[in-house]
Order: sequence, then structure tokens, then C-alpha cells
Amino acid sequence: WIFTPYIVSFLDAIFPNNGEMQIALFHIIFNVTTTLLLLPFIKWLVRLAELVIREKKKESAPAFTLKYVDDRLLTTPPIALMQVKKEVEYMASLANENLERSFDVIFLKDKTKIDIVYEVEEHINFMNNALTKYLIKLSSLVNSDEEKIIGSYFHVLNDIERIGDHAENFMEVGIKLIENNLSFSKEGEEEVKTMYSKVLAMYDLAIEGFDDVKKNHLKELDKYEQQLDDMKDDLSSSHFDRLADGKCSIEMGDMFYSIISGLERVGDHLVNVGYSIFNPTGSQTLNAKNKKKAK
Repeated sequence: WIFTPYIVSFLDAIFPNNGEMQIALFHIIFNVTTTLLLLPFIKWLVRLAELVIREKKKESAPAFTLKYVDDRLLTTPPIALMQVKKEVEYMASLANENLERSFDVIFLKDKTKIDIVYEVEEHINFMNNALTKYLIKLSSLVNSDEEKIIGSYFHVLNDIERIGDHAENFMEVGIKLIENNLSFSKEGEEEVKTMYSKVLAMYDLAIEGFDDVKKNHLKELDKYEQQLDDMKDDLSSSHFDRLADGKCSIEMGDMFYSIISGLERVGDHLVNVGYSIFNPTGSQTLNAKNKKKAK
């Protein structure tokens, strides 16, 4: 290199007989000079680096996961079964919240809840599938008594998943009301609200019974179910009276009937959940009443 003698002389003049300091100074001068020369080309250098060095795509995390359960618990089946119960109760809480959101869409015309209902419904469906597969694995590891509990959990999962489906159906009625700028009559809305409040009360009773494994609330649960059955018949009659009097359109009548029928079916599913703690199929054996099939 033609400048080598001059550089060596320069460095030797500054630090005579001190090779280490000469090398250090040379590196400082070289790095600073190189940086100053490249500085005007920084944008092009960045683009070149982006082309040459591709960023690795991050693996997307799964959208949903189970909160209390994983395969490691299968080594201790009794603990796994306890955790499944917690997971089922969490799934039930999600369905309950979606039920409430759907009626906010109906009564309050709250469009902000629509996307949440769809997302939570996907979560509920995921939990139903994941827990069903987990229970199948667990069923081969437990004793006969625990196997009966697992049998009841299969039915409870199905009932909760169906409640989630009904919540989505209610919300879609609310969307129709919003899109068409429609509302129920004051009388019709009050009737729906009364029936809905009974379903919410049943929800608390059913989940309490499932959680505590006690019979205390089952008679009250039966009473509410009978009230829902009677209300469906009574409200259907009053609805047809309003149609006959021209107080209600056929379109609104269809939506009204869809809601009260759905609420009655949610009540059936909640009774199944309540009775599942004593009978794997959810049969209402305590009061010798034949179980209605939840639709």
C-alpha cells in the first residue's frame, strides 16, 4: 500500500517505540474515516442489508389454548380431572358472557359486541373440541367412578357449546334489528327481558350445582324450567294477538319467536348441566321427571 510508510512514520512520531498504542490509534483513525466515508450512503446500505439478510418469519402462536389443562397432568389422573372441571366452568363462563353480549346487541343496539361474540364463540368451539379429545385420553387412565364423572363432562361440554350457539343466534337477531332499524314493541321487549332474566338466574344455579356437586338448587332449577316452558306458550299467544291486532309485523314476529324459543332451549341445556353431577346423561332423576331433549 503506497501510504504505508507515511502512516507508520506518523504513528511512530506520536507514540515512539510503543507498538500497542500505534495499533490502537490506527484502528481508531481507520474506523472513524470509514464511517465518515460511508455515512452519505447509509440509506442504500440499509436497503442492501434488508435484501441480503431476510428476517425469519415468526411462528404465529395458536389463537386459543386451554387455561387449566395440558398433557403433563395425565400422569396424575385425579388432578387432571380436577383441572378439567375448572376448564369446563371457564368455558361455561365464556358462554354466559356471550349470552349477555348478544342481548346487549338486541336491547341496546350495541354493535361493539358483535365481533367479540364471534371471537368468543370460536374460543368455545375450540375448547369443546380440545377438552373432548383430552377426556378421551384421560378416560383410559381413571377408575370406574372417575369414568362416570368423565361421562358427565362429555354431556356438559355439549350443552355449553350449544348455549354458545344460541348466544350467537340471538346476536344475529340483534344484527337484523340494527340493520333494518327495527325494535320490538314495549310490551314485546318487556316479555323477552323477563324470560331472559329467568335464564340468567338458571345459569347461576346450574353452574353453582355443577361446581359444588350438591342437590340444593335443583328443585329451584326445575321450577325455573317449568316457568320458561309456560312463558314460551304464553308469549307465543300474546305475540299472535299482537299480529292479529296489527301491532306487530310478521318479520318482527319471527324474530320474537326465535328469541323466546332459543331461551327455552338454553333453559333445557342448563337443566342438563345441573343434573349432570348425578347422572352422566343429565337426566332429571331426582324428581322422577322425564328429561326433555335439549334442542
